[in-house]
Amino acid sequence: MANLLQTIVNSIYSDYVMNQSLSKGDRLPTVRELRKRYNTSGTTIVHALSVLEEQGVIEKRHGVGCYIADGPRQEFHASYRMLGLIVQNESSELPMRVYRGVESIRQRFDYNVMIADGSDSYDAERAEVQRMINSGCQAIILYPALRTPEQLANDYLKTDFKDFPIVLVDLAFREQGRSQIMFDNYRAGYEMTEMLLNDGHQHVAFALCNSTNSHLIVKSNAERHRGYMDALRMARVEARPEDEWLIEGFDAGNDVLIDLLMKWKETKDRPTALVALEDKMATNVTHIAKELGVSVPDELEVVGFDNLVYGQSCRPSFPTTDPDFVRAGALAVEIALEHISGHLKEPITYMLPAPIVLRTGRISPRIRDEQLVN
Repeated sequence: MANLLQTIVNSIYSDYVMNQSLSKGDRLPTVRELRKRYNTSGTTIVHALSVLEEQGVIEKRHGVGCYIADGPRQEFHASYRMLGLIVQNESSELPMRVYRGVESIRQRFDYNVMIADGSDSYDAERAEVQRMINSGCQAIILYPALRTPEQLANDYLKTDFKDFPIVLVDLAFREQGRSQIMFDNYRAGYEMTEMLLNDGHQHVAFALCNSTNSHLIVKSNAERHRGYMDALRMARVEARPEDEWLIEGFDAGNDVLIDLLMKWKETKDRPTALVALEDKMATNVTHIAKELGVSVPDELEVVGFDNLVYGQSCRPSFPTTDPDFVRAGALAVEIALEHISGHLKEPITYMLPAPIVLRTGRISPRIRDEQLVN
């Protein structure tokens, strides 16, 4: 039996193209009109129109509508293959990199992609997974929402849709029992801390997500913190509780950063470097510190993660990491297709690197001091 999305695609094609009720260049009814005609959701209609556009049957004109295309109608395929892509906050940078990776590889295998936003919600994410399966997707690439410990312990990924291929990208846990592409955030935290210690910093602060109050597990931050602690231990540097800058959730507002920097200024034996949550926080700390009269990086060196566009124009520039989310998206498609074909029967895990990027113009305090002496 044809799935819902395929049925709607075939119906629109049959009703408006095959029976020639519309000619080339004619405008299709609106999404609202099609939704009423076929008694389905607007989202399904939008996805159906995207499939028809992908196959050259219709042409979308931004802000105007959809029109019958000039391409030959016999190119339409009544059956087609569909992958699902679920991200969180689809307009943000990292999910868009994953999407570019998915797009770069799926065309080679002649798959369409249905995209949905999980709204940073565990329940909404699960609902989108169910909807995509009902719509005929053959596999799903999932950039998961953050979990509470309770949600992870009873994760639907471990119990539901067990025979359906779902490949996780980045914010995943091994116990979810799915194929996944992860980044080596432990190594990133270790190497970033090691670099700062080698630059001569005796005390390095770390921005730590306060999961006790937020009730969400931010795995990337936890893994970086584990690397930070091991780097301190290997360098025989004391890990001081006061060097942990606790942040609620994963987004530090300016008021929080101002309070933290004001407390830092009042501290006598204060850290001279900060490992931020990611580039957005590193950029905001840099700007606020300068407004408070703090010299960056002379008094406080800041480092970030993820090489976000947000931080690329920050001056002075700061070190970051460069995880390849585009490659992660492409690799997720390749793994999903292996599951679909039956060549891959058990979950696998890929660990991709998150190498440090120094960015142009950075001179560490240790090197600068050596140059002054010489």
